[in-house]
Amino acid sequence: MGNLLFSKKLHLFDLDDTLIETRPVYQKAQEIAIQMVFPHLTPAELAPRFKKIKFISKAFGSGLVEQYFSAFLVEEIAMSIPEKQVALTDLVRIYYEKYWPAIKAKPGAKEWLRSLQAKGLYIGLISNGNVELQKKKLALTGLEGFFPESVQWISGAYAPEFKKPSTHMFEEALAHFCLKKEEAVYYGNITADMLGANLSGMSSYLMGKVEDGLEQIAIADKTFTNWCDLTQEGEKC
Repeated sequence: MGNLLFSKKLHLFDLDDTLIETRPVYQKAQEIAIQMVFPHLTPAELAPRFKKIKFISKAFGSGLVEQYFSAFLVEEIAMSIPEKQVALTDLVRIYYEKYWPAIKAKPGAKEWLRSLQAKGLYIGLISNGNVELQKKKLALTGLEGFFPESVQWISGAYAPEFKKPSTHMFEEALAHFCLKKEEAVYYGNITADMLGANLSGMSSYLMGKVEDGLEQIAIADKTFTNWCDLTQEGEKC
């Protein structure tokens, strides 16, 4: 698979849950925060609350931490409004204390990026999310050196309609490198990633399993499990 990919001049990457571990990290941080703010709750009482915070944070978006924790507290009817405000402050504080130190690059990601650079190939980042938060993730994971600001396309810098799966950022990346769509490949982990890449005409590589019931336009050209699958020395990742 690696040799085939080396024929592409431009390699573009999603960030969250593609180059870095994000979802497991923020879900664990959410659970720890709830446990610490509500130490009196039993495991049986915590379980439905963990399920609820996963649902609410997905609906709001994982970056809107204060908003989704505030919504989470609405059904805690035994608490007064002042108590909920104190709890909200503590939930957000504890969440970030646990979340940021745990952010790490996925195994093999840096090795794959280095192998592309060693062959003189271009790389860039196309990510949805808040610009400052995405930059912080790059810095904390040691990935910022691979993606200088000139090759970062982050949706928070654009109007909402240009967020993936819009092709806008993909087209900007192609124009920046003066390359054709056939010369590029995009790596992502969700349907919006594959849809954006496919609509732009470039190749698409999905990290993970293909969802059931997808339309052809959203199906990746190739799938892989982890970055070690792509490296020639995967056992060393």
